[in-house]
Amino acid sequence: MISNIALEKLEYSKVLNFISNYAVTEFGKSQILSQKPFLDKTSAISKGTLITEAKEILINYEYPPINYLPNLQKILIQSKVLGSILKKEEIIKIYELSQISRRIYSFLKSNALNTELYQKYSNSFFADKNFESLFAKIFNEVGEIRDSASSKLSEIRKEIIKKNSSLTIVVEKILKDLSG
Repeated sequence: MISNIALEKLEYSKVLNFISNYAVTEFGKSQILSQKPFLDKTSAISKGTLITEAKEILINYEYPPINYLPNLQKILIQSKVLGSILKKEEIIKIYELSQISRRIYSFLKSNALNTELYQKYSNSFFADKNFESLFAKIFNEVGEIRDSASSKLSEIRKEIIKKNSSLTIVVEKILKDLSG
């Protein structure tokens, strides 16, 4: 293990701070800032290979299709709890993350298929267009369930609109009778 004194002399934290400025997300930045030096040569060489491949991809191809990466760790953990309910905004973030994951997977498949980077991380991505299609059929762009999500839901919502209309007519009649 390398001593803290040696790390201070090497200005290790300054190097990490500099690198963290390139992170796309706060989570990525915190991951970079928490890095410790490798304890063995094999790990250093392995990670160095991945970094070199990533650098070559960035140099030779367009920037990966990442506009932002939401940190959904808490939301995903919460969603595993039986009976939990997600907010509309959280549902939309999960959907957006699934789209980003698929796009990154496709990017790597197109630009890095024969790399160790692809071999090591390709299974980490969620890439399912059927999920996205089904999601879009069930939820609208603001995360509300569409009337067309199920025939029963459509019937219930039509009945609510009908009852609301009837109730409005009754209230207006009562108000008119009271004011007249």
